[in-house]
Amino acid sequence: MPDRHPSAGRTRPRGILQRPRRRVVPCWLVLALAVLPRFDPVHAACPDPPVAEVDAHQVRVERPEPGWAVIGWIRNRGAEWEVLDADRALPTWPPREGAVPVHLSAAADPVWSRAIRHAEGPDRPLPAVALSCVAEQDPAARNAARLAELAVAHARLRSGPDPLAAALLAARLFLLRAAPGLGAAEQDWVLGQLWRLAEDSHLDAEAAGWAAVLVQRARTRGPPRLLAHALLAEGRALRERDGQRALARLEEARQRFLELGMAYPATVAEHGVCLQQRLLGALEPAIACYRRVVARQLALGEAAAALYTRLNLATALSLAGRYREAGEELDRAARMPVLASQPEAHASLRRQRAQQLTWAGRFDEALALLGEVAARTDPQDTAGAARIDYLLGSTYRLAGEAGRAVVFFESAVQRLQGTSPSRQRARIRLALAQAQLDLGETEAAREQADRAMAELTRLGEVGLGERALLTLGEIHRRAGNPAAARAALSQVGVPREPRLALRARLLGAALGLTATPAIDCEASLRQVLEEGPLLLALELGEHCIRQRGREGGTDALDLAERLLDRFLPIASTLRTPALRQALLASLHRLGASVLATQAPGAVDPALGARVHHWAARLAQTQMAALAPTADDRLLALERALAAEWLAETDAPAPAGPALRLALPGAAPDPRPPAAPAHLAPDPPRLGAGVMLALPLVSEEDMGWLILDGRRWSWWPIDREAFLDARSALLTLLAEGHGDSAEIGRRAAALRAALGWERWLRPGVHTLWIGAQQALATTPLSLALPEGLHPAIGWVLGPDPRATPQPRTVRVLGVAGSPGAGLPPLHAVQAELTAVADTWAASAPVSVHSRARRTDLLEALAAPGALIHLATHARASTHRFEASGLWLAGTGDRPDFLSAQRLRGLAVNAGLVVLSACETGRGGGLFGLGVGGVAEALAEAGADAVVGSRWAVGDRAAMAFSVAFHRALARQPDAPERALAEARAELLRQPALRHPTHWAGWFVLRRAPSAG
Repeated sequence: MPDRHPSAGRTRPRGILQRPRRRVVPCWLVLALAVLPRFDPVHAACPDPPVAEVDAHQVRVERPEPGWAVIGWIRNRGAEWEVLDADRALPTWPPREGAVPVHLSAAADPVWSRAIRHAEGPDRPLPAVALSCVAEQDPAARNAARLAELAVAHARLRSGPDPLAAALLAARLFLLRAAPGLGAAEQDWVLGQLWRLAEDSHLDAEAAGWAAVLVQRARTRGPPRLLAHALLAEGRALRERDGQRALARLEEARQRFLELGMAYPATVAEHGVCLQQRLLGALEPAIACYRRVVARQLALGEAAAALYTRLNLATALSLAGRYREAGEELDRAARMPVLASQPEAHASLRRQRAQQLTWAGRFDEALALLGEVAARTDPQDTAGAARIDYLLGSTYRLAGEAGRAVVFFESAVQRLQGTSPSRQRARIRLALAQAQLDLGETEAAREQADRAMAELTRLGEVGLGERALLTLGEIHRRAGNPAAARAALSQVGVPREPRLALRARLLGAALGLTATPAIDCEASLRQVLEEGPLLLALELGEHCIRQRGREGGTDALDLAERLLDRFLPIASTLRTPALRQALLASLHRLGASVLATQAPGAVDPALGARVHHWAARLAQTQMAALAPTADDRLLALERALAAEWLAETDAPAPAGPALRLALPGAAPDPRPPAAPAHLAPDPPRLGAGVMLALPLVSEEDMGWLILDGRRWSWWPIDREAFLDARSALLTLLAEGHGDSAEIGRRAAALRAALGWERWLRPGVHTLWIGAQQALATTPLSLALPEGLHPAIGWVLGPDPRATPQPRTVRVLGVAGSPGAGLPPLHAVQAELTAVADTWAASAPVSVHSRARRTDLLEALAAPGALIHLATHARASTHRFEASGLWLAGTGDRPDFLSAQRLRGLAVNAGLVVLSACETGRGGGLFGLGVGGVAEALAEAGADAVVGSRWAVGDRAAMAFSVAFHRALARQPDAPERALAEARAELLRQPALRHPTHWAGWFVLRRAPSAG
């Protein structure tokens, strides 16, 4: 009776036609010589022993005479020797500890020869050849010959994946299991081959099942060597399915090998222990483990094995944030002589270095290196090319560029279309879903997560399947479908991996499931902070702050400030604006969670002052100087982007410079980052009729922290109602022809959601609001209470900064058109003339009617200047560097100046007026600031910026600009009041009365400097 497959409950595994995966790391974790067949050659009739000749370049075997078969092994001594078959390395069987199998049947060519090569010189010991002469008519000898022949077939299959060959081999193995006279050891060997076939075909459930059969057989009858190898096999197969059980199996295998005095297999098992510790998040134990394994592998002469272990060690060090040590390990790996004979390792080394650069925040260097790897990847190697696309997408997502990440994830999925289901494709689909979720594309994200789940179900995955279900649950929750989210979570059960279990609890708590076990906040936070996953720590922090507030605790803000102190220095070191803003937005949400537990109305002055101080620290970090970008690379990026858009395509070319040069490229500062200086916690002194409102937004809570004089209060906002009304109103206004009555109804719904009447008192003439994207991109002037029309200004931080009297006035624009491919701007010349005439009597004025980038950069550097710029602009919500301004270029070709360049300038202007489209759009929905060109200029140093939320018509922009400057000339220090007067002026003109023409303009102020 054959052993049954424990995972499937039947006698043969499913899906053996799956394409075997190409191996990156040589497979050491195999059954060794103890489970090889015992050859019982028949010597009586064999005239002479087989002849084998070996030198440094070739092995040659001769059969003694026709009618006799030869079986045996070429035993490699060390990992440096390879036997070549058709110029490709023929894997040893079992790999590394076994040998290359030889089988010359009685009917085959009497001579068998193969080339051999080595990596460390001819003074190394030559391979040893052990051969026997058998009569294939004898049943025992025939079984032995079959086993050797199947070993040859499997070894060749591993060097050149072939699904049909895998299926035929599996069938032959199943038949062989029932062959008469097959001994127990031979049956063990067949089971080992079935396990290996399942693993090569990426069928982990089947591989775990066959390995479990071997463990069960070995525990009941021995021998000890078989049990040790079977434990090793099962530990490897359980890696993605049951991490804790896999770790126990690998550790037991290591101990048994040591008891048997088998140093090399013990090291192989220990390497598996290291990897499992890393996968379970125990980084420091994994690092120490990897270091021990490297030393032992080098002592055993296994240089190739030590090379791959070093790469894994570098990964663990990078995950732990020890980037310098990770780089040192990669340097050591690059100096190992064996690297020259390991092309797979060489590619892996470059990928590892790119990942290490990514985790260190050096994204542009990582992208450039991955581009080099992509250029060297075989176009026919679809799996390898998909892996590179996946790494590129992951790098862009870590850099905050979710839009570009989606492009590469989709490319990776497309490359793998038509292939068999695989963990790799499922993992890529999950990454794609997460990036789409970052962009708010919940329906597309749900579709990708569903398809990933379907693949994982077919593969019988457990560990990765739990991650997929949690991702699916989070997608449904964000999409407003709690029932589907609960259904996904119910399938997860209790994940064995601690980090996944914590994520499941957080999702259950967010869904309001009473059966979700309570979280021990102190212990969980301590563990997560030690392991270092930033976003999980912040998500846990939000939950714990709300939990403490509901329990009546008074230390919620203390906990929030502990998290702020931990992560604010990290945010200050991030070198891309998008990534820095994402982390700051997460810290911003902690403040909303603190105040969400307060009753509406008056707030304790000390609490209000501390949250105000909190917002000040966030603003200071957001506006901290970034590392400058090399001009030549940024110029190449801007030119590539210009060519891309003028060609009416928004899809980046895979090899284009826009992909490789999108992020800052200066060398990192070797000095440790200093914590941001704390601003004074005292609230600003507001004049009569002035109020300050700080909007605080999290994924669950939203509200206003109001300062009226020196009194603080908290007023919640109906978050869902606000988002619905906001979306509907912006859609109507962006169309430009929305019905006025419908706009009025949507504005009334927005007014009710915001709850103005509860705190915006009569007599307020100026309202300053902290810039937060969900609110700053909303035309709040449309939703003001009846009879209350204060001047509204947005401020990057908790305190407004005065706008000085302009020293000079620089009037710039591009009359006509910046160049081919862009529509003409017929009203710009008249607009520039009217603005210049308005200021001619009060300040020196200069006019550039065909402004180039040098003109604008010179104007921005002028201290205290008032700058007016009329031109085309572009906004991108997916790609940070893709927002910018169009200026006059060379000849008929326009020049594109990106917001990324503007963000890195030292801007000294007092006020910048941007008479252009969408200069206040860009970034995500819940980040700090307003996004786009306006925010880039304010962060770079402009005291105040006037911008637009959506596209504006040429003549409407001229009318607004003229009215605004006339009002500003009467009160230069009050651009918010000038904006309100300009809006009123446009309302008096019948052709411009529609809100599309005037409701999109805003004023953004810079927060004060520290100290």
